[in-house]
Amino acid sequence: MSALTSEQAAAAFARIKAVLGEEGITFRPEAPQPDLLVTPERLRALCLALRDDPALHFESLQQVAGTDYPKENRLRSTITLCSYAHGGRLLTLHTDLPREAPRVATVSDIWPAAEWHERESWDLLGIVYEGHPDLRRIMLPDDWEGHPLRKDFVEKSEYDGIPTRRDREWLSWQK
Repeated sequence: MSALTSEQAAAAFARIKAVLGEEGITFRPEAPQPDLLVTPERLRALCLALRDDPALHFESLQQVAGTDYPKENRLRSTITLCSYAHGGRLLTLHTDLPREAPRVATVSDIWPAAEWHERESWDLLGIVYEGHPDLRRIMLPDDWEGHPLRKDFVEKSEYDGIPTRRDREWLSWQK
């Protein structure tokens, strides 16, 4: 598998523009690996076109991941897709979301593999994937408060009576 070359990405974007137009979808050929920045409102239409159009045919979702950008007051949901039909080419989609209300439509009904990835992004960063069939914690306990991969997350000193931090003395025996 390899990322689309600049030429392949430009051709894919030309096809996307022909099918969907380019409103809400930005092609970024200057990125280290050419990618698409898509608004939350256009994500589902783009994903359906990428999966269903034979000229594109990104039939496999590789990952959904979240990132926190506190200085820009946003979170980002990133989707990596693969087209095995076109030689294992990879394409990355980014959707920027406001930190206060990070909501975007699920793609788990388009690619079922997204179901667990979206749960992880919700659990650790608080990105809500609207329409997800089972959006609940996947890594942390059900009663956990907050989303620990957010840069502003403050860890409590204990969870359920168990200290969450260890002092240096406790760690010194490991040396």
